[in-house]
Amino acid sequence: MGKYNKQAINATKVKLFLDGVTVADAIKCTITATPRTESYRQNGKKNTMLLGFDYDFKITRMRATAMLSRMLQKYKADGVTPEFTLQGVQDTAGSEYAANGGKSETVTAVGCVITSAIDLLQYDEDGAAVKDEISGTAQDVTSK
Repeated sequence: MGKYNKQAINATKVKLFLDGVTVADAIKCTITATPRTESYRQNGKKNTMLLGFDYDFKITRMRATAMLSRMLQKYKADGVTPEFTLQGVQDTAGSEYAANGGKSETVTAVGCVITSAIDLLQYDEDGAAVKDEISGTAQDVTSK
């Protein structure tokens, strides 16, 4: 491998917000942007045009509250799709990013809607901590 990413930056804080309230702290998180393109021919040459991006997220959290159960009950009562905001901060001290003058990067995904199955009950007879994996789509992602 080359000389790059010997000390890579990593997200150090990831939170999930619903109605302005922190509802989860993630222990793993990925936000992905997938380009939407269209291919066409012009003057006999094949070209590709970028139309935009589709955003997806996946988080793993340690279950500490019945947040997803309450969200589901609220949706059943009022019929409004719950939209989350997912925000992560990348600010690893000692990374090459920080060494080259970067302070931190905040990535915010808005309009997040869960599209995965929601576990309402998990039982582990060994008493291990319960983890949820949640995935879905986001309307937009900003980075600053």
